[in-house]
Amino acid sequence: MARRRLSPQGAAASVPFVAAATLLFSFLSFAGCGAPQVPSSPAAAPAQPLSNNDPPEATLATAGLDDCLIEGPFPLVEAGDRRAVRDLGVSLAFGAWGGLAVWPGPKGTRARLLTPDGSPLGEVRDLELPFSFGPEQIVPVEDGFVLLATETLYAAALCERACPDPFCWSWSSADGPTPQVCTVPCMKPCSKPSGSELRALFVPIVPGPVPPPAEKEMQLADVVVVSASRERTFLFLTSAGALFTANVGVGGEVGLSRLAFPRAGPYLLPVRGSGKPSFLAVNRRGVPLLASTDELGSVTGETIAENGEHVRTARLQARWAQDGRIHVAWREHESDPPSMHYAVLDETHDLQMEGATQPVSAGIRAPFEDYVVADRAPLSSIVKRRSWTGAPAGRPFDLAYRDPDIDTASIVQAWTGTHFVFAYARKGDPAATWLLRARCAQGE
Repeated sequence: MARRRLSPQGAAASVPFVAAATLLFSFLSFAGCGAPQVPSSPAAAPAQPLSNNDPPEATLATAGLDDCLIEGPFPLVEAGDRRAVRDLGVSLAFGAWGGLAVWPGPKGTRARLLTPDGSPLGEVRDLELPFSFGPEQIVPVEDGFVLLATETLYAAALCERACPDPFCWSWSSADGPTPQVCTVPCMKPCSKPSGSELRALFVPIVPGPVPPPAEKEMQLADVVVVSASRERTFLFLTSAGALFTANVGVGGEVGLSRLAFPRAGPYLLPVRGSGKPSFLAVNRRGVPLLASTDELGSVTGETIAENGEHVRTARLQARWAQDGRIHVAWREHESDPPSMHYAVLDETHDLQMEGATQPVSAGIRAPFEDYVVADRAPLSSIVKRRSWTGAPAGRPFDLAYRDPDIDTASIVQAWTGTHFVFAYARKGDPAATWLLRARCAQGE
């Protein structure tokens, strides 16, 4: 049966959900420097492409200060410019040049550039994307970003319902006294989720015409993980296990291609560093599988994380090194003291151990970074930072200290390359969006 978009009203099944942008400026906007400017036309764009791939990682040097400086709140989306929805509806992402915020406007999807510290930059833009499409991921690429969004498709179906039985013929005396109203199971027309439509739209730094978004129908799924981008190319995986490669042409057209990718779970690891966009998947036996934009193949040699038994707790990290090879590190499970294993993947996809196991206290080998992540418990305003090895990175901070009216159920966060930023709605004011930023660099 052909799939078509129908209203989800009366659908028999709910949609499952599984569980970054760009800036153009002449000089820094800090300490009295000139305000950043966005060229008003393509003619004002520089001759060279604008580098805007992933921002610098959050490290102990840039995000590990004991006490962060929390600034704000600042208005991000004005009241009346965003549809009031149950969740925040705002997505944030940052690249090397700055950030992008996307949200559902009154008549469609809207977007705005952000500075490296999260401040709004330039005018609000209307995107060629209906607000029925929910933003899934924003990926920074050369000259702009790619917005990945999905919409649920519904198909006409028959669903089991309860229909009136005026004569109660379906009732048995063994069931007790005859009720005043009897019902009988029946089938009635309805609509059910039948799949998803994925759209990939290029949002340029420099305002100008862009092609319509690429469209792809797929299984009912969300975009759950994205690889690091290189120039205008990246990989992404859906919750249904579909692996896609995306490439942005010089005119802004986005090409999507699905790769033949087996369900290699339970662990999918984006490869960090400056090599081509890649994933390293690890199955339950610890056997890796390499997927990149131009190849897909099994890995021979060593297994990872004690034959995969503890792959979920091994704190895996994979990274391209200057030698052109992928290096892999993981923590030995329950070792005392905690120790790290290191391996390298050569050009023939053979994984070999590299050097002796070392305690974590000895430091992390190059090319690996003890990067920092900021975590919050659900519905909590308290942010805790931890390094890749699991050690606390500075003291926790409370967003509610800066804004007591913060709605903790609405918080969306991102790393800009210099700050952690948090977008949110206030209690009782779901139509506006505010922003707090935390600077946690050492030596400041």
